[in-house]
Amino acid sequence: MNTRFYDRKTRSQGPAHEIQLATDRIGRVGRMGQCIRKKIQTSVILLSPFDNGEAFKVDLKEQFNRDEFAKLIARSFSDVLQHLKIKIPSNWKLNDAHVNRSTFLKFTNDWNEAVRSGRTMTSTGQTPIIFQKLENKDCPKPLLTSILDYCKDVTIRDEGILKSASYGDKMYGAVSDKQVLSWANELDIGASDTVVDLGSGIGNIVCLLGPSVNKAVGIEFVEKTAEIANAHHELFAKVMSWLGIHDTKVTLKHADMLDPQFENLITKEATVVVINNKQFGPDLMNKMNILFAKCETGIKIISTIPLIGARQVNSKLHRDNNPLVAIGESKELMMTEKNTNFQSTPCQFHVTTIDRNKAPFVYASVTRR
Repeated sequence: MNTRFYDRKTRSQGPAHEIQLATDRIGRVGRMGQCIRKKIQTSVILLSPFDNGEAFKVDLKEQFNRDEFAKLIARSFSDVLQHLKIKIPSNWKLNDAHVNRSTFLKFTNDWNEAVRSGRTMTSTGQTPIIFQKLENKDCPKPLLTSILDYCKDVTIRDEGILKSASYGDKMYGAVSDKQVLSWANELDIGASDTVVDLGSGIGNIVCLLGPSVNKAVGIEFVEKTAEIANAHHELFAKVMSWLGIHDTKVTLKHADMLDPQFENLITKEATVVVINNKQFGPDLMNKMNILFAKCETGIKIISTIPLIGARQVNSKLHRDNNPLVAIGESKELMMTEKNTNFQSTPCQFHVTTIDRNKAPFVYASVTRR
């Protein structure tokens, strides 16, 4: 039976009413669609297992973000998941894992329920070691490197963008986490140190060392690289806050490292300076040597090219041109395999240690330049 609609006044069939009915139906379907769209989660919140930690938001709009965070959880929190009795698919550890949305949401629900019920922190003997360390603001180095890998992968989809943005002596080049940690061990870099990275790229070195030192400052000249570095550090700080560590002790600056505003930082405050001088020309290298000649005794300068070479030490001409020769000593640092992304063979790094007692007159002559 067909239902007909009539005009109230004429009691005849009213086409206007039929049109209105169709419009109403479309409107209802549209509103239903809006309701459905509203129910689709675009992000998910993971509660912090620490009293002073902040919840962490994972963006679900892109599959990539979900995959990378799942990889971080699977690789770095396996003992925690076992402690919380949370099961995840074994493929989450794989580089090319594609994490099912519903499975990921179930994991977040299980995690948050464990946090709410207090199962994360029990007696000291049962609490996972990683939680015990984080409670003492000590982020284990394997976890720290995994977090930085996650932040880098999410922030930088194409490393070619960084390489194309660099030019001349502003070469983009990254040093491996393993090599940086080798420096920290060999040079005993710790809580009393202030680390300054000149030409800091995305800030990986200062982020890696920051939590375990007094202060870490990165100075980057290339604008695009500095923008990516800020996004990288912002994500890093959020992950660390989720783990209850709110101060990364990292400061990033978009500026010229030779700007006079940084002279005191580099020559007086810093105890460790890092610089990739592989592409530096004679003029820039001379300016850097003059700056470093103002450094206090004990400052260690890590570089790709030694600041003081054997030829300079043995030649009066080179000694006169390089003020560091009289007050410093360079030596090779231990190398790790595949320690950079800018050359196929391991890169030999050097450290120059300043000792003003060797020639105290050098500082006075340099400051007059």
